[in-house]
Amino acid sequence: MSRAQLNKVNKLIEHRYGLEDEAESASTQIQYDSVMADIARIDAQLEREHARATQIGNYAAIEAMSGITGEGSLIFQVDSPAGVGRLTRLPFFPEDAVGTNYVTGSGDTTANTSVPTVGYVSPAGTANEVNIANGAVITLKTPKISWAEIRVVGFEVDMQGTNFAIGGTQALVSNSIPAPKLIVSDLKIGGGANLFTHEDYADAQIYSSESKDICGLRSYPVLNSPNQAQVDAAAVGVMTSLAGSAGITFTCNLICEIISDDEYGSHLPGPYARGQAIARRS
Repeated sequence: MSRAQLNKVNKLIEHRYGLEDEAESASTQIQYDSVMADIARIDAQLEREHARATQIGNYAAIEAMSGITGEGSLIFQVDSPAGVGRLTRLPFFPEDAVGTNYVTGSGDTTANTSVPTVGYVSPAGTANEVNIANGAVITLKTPKISWAEIRVVGFEVDMQGTNFAIGGTQALVSNSIPAPKLIVSDLKIGGGANLFTHEDYADAQIYSSESKDICGLRSYPVLNSPNQAQVDAAAVGVMTSLAGSAGITFTCNLICEIISDDEYGSHLPGPYARGQAIARRS
C-alpha cells in the first residue's frame, strides 16, 4: 500500500469539499464558474490517482477513502428514483357529438375517439364584422385505461389560435382579441367532485402546456378503469369576424403518473404522486 498516494488523495478530497462550500456561497456567476473549474481539475487528478492505484494495488484503500465503499468514511452514494421526467400525458377525446362550429377528427360536430385535437371556427359576425363568439359547451373524456393504475397529477391544455381576413376586408376593432379564448370547467374522475379550484369556468391559459409550472388541483385521485376523467370546455370571445375568419385549435391532457402497468409492472412513483404525500387531512 502506498501511504504517499493515500495522503495525496486525502488532501485532494478535503480540498474538493472546501471548494464545494465555496461554490454554494458564491455571490457572482464569475466566482461560481471559477470554483467549478477548480473542482473539475481536482476530479481529473482523482481519476488519474484511481488509475494509478489500480496499477500498484492501492485501489481498495483509495475507494474506501473516497467513501464509495462506505469504509473509512461516512459518505454514501445513493441513486434516487426518476422525478418529473416520468410524468405522462393522457389526452381527452370528444367522445360525444360536439356543438355547432366545432370540428373534430371526424368532421363537423361529430364525435371522435381517436383524435384528441378539437377546432372551433367562428360563425358569421354582424354587419360591421363584430362577432360575439360563445361556442356551446363540449365534454371531453379520457379513454378507459384497463392496463394500468394511474395517479392524476395535473391538467394541461395546448392551444393555437388563428385569425385571418377573408377577401382582405377584415380589420380588428379596438380592444378585440385575435381569436376565441378557451375556457374550462368541472374536471372530474368518474362521478367524483370537481378537481379544479374554481367552481365555474376559468381561462384555460392557466393550464397552458407552455407554462413553466403545473397548476395544482384540489385532489390527486387514482384513475382506474372503467372510470374516465372528463372536463367541460368552450370557446368564447369578442372579435372582428367574417364567417370562419377566426378560430382556435386545442387539445386537453391529463397529467399523470403510472403507478402500475400490466405489461411493465409496478413503479416507484415520484414524491408528487405518492399517496402518503398528498393524503387529505381528516
